[in-house]
This record gives sequence, structure tokens and C-alpha cells, in this order.
Amino acid sequence: MKITSSLCLAMLALAATVGCLRVPAGVSPSNTPLGARSYNVIGDAFGKATHVSLFGIIPISSPNYTANAIEAAKNTSGGDALIDVTVEHVSKYFILFSTFTTEVRGKAIKFNATLPAVSRTMPAAVPVPVGVGVVTMELGK
Repeated sequence: MKITSSLCLAMLALAATVGCLRVPAGVSPSNTPLGARSYNVIGDAFGKATHVSLFGIIPISSPNYTANAIEAAKNTSGGDALIDVTVEHVSKYFILFSTFTTEVRGKAIKFNATLPAVSRTMPAAVPVPVGVGVVTMELGK
């Protein structure tokens, strides 16, 4: 009986030291301003960045920046940008270490080729025939 209660207490303590937490972190229509640029949707995209720490406080890997997760999603899908973006933070706690992951989901898009730049120079003057509706004035006389 004493062994069984000790075993149950140890299992309860072990269960209390592990856990998982998923928190929505944000929603965005796109990760970059789209403006008037046209694009094609090429498919779903997913990327993540993970940080590992010892005892939940001592970092043993690089930070999990959201920008890294966005870049991973763009790189794996081959897109130029993401639309319909959602971000979630996932934390997993174990006895000796913890992992903190930022997950990014969205639709990958590829921008269409841009048109050639429009010339900003003034057009040449159009000659107007003399005597056809042209009024001339002399100023200062």
C-alpha cells in the first residue's frame, strides 16, 4: 500500500511538471504591403521557429523570432509573401527543458512581373498652327 501511494504521488508530481500551451498571437491580411501589385496564390504555407531552454529559464538555442517563422514559411512554399497570416505561440514544458515555438500559417503568393517604369519626362510640345484660335497678349505695355 505504501509503495502504491508513493508511486501515485510520484506520477502526480511528474504530471505536474510537464505541460503544453498554445496561444493565438495574431492575424494579419498579409506580411507585406500589397498595394496595387497583382499576384497569384501558389498554395498553403507553414513555417516555425523554435527556442529551447534548460529548466525553462536558461536559453540553449537561438530565439524564436516571428520573422524567422515567416521566412521559413516563404522559403518552404517558394512564395514572395504571405496573405491570410495567422501566428501562434506553442510552449511545451518538460522536466529538464522547455520548448517555445512560433508557428506561422498562411497562403503563399507570387507577385506578377512588374510593368516597365513609366518615363517621367515631359512630352514634347505639340505645334499649334498660327492663326487658329490662338490669342497672343503683350504684357507690360
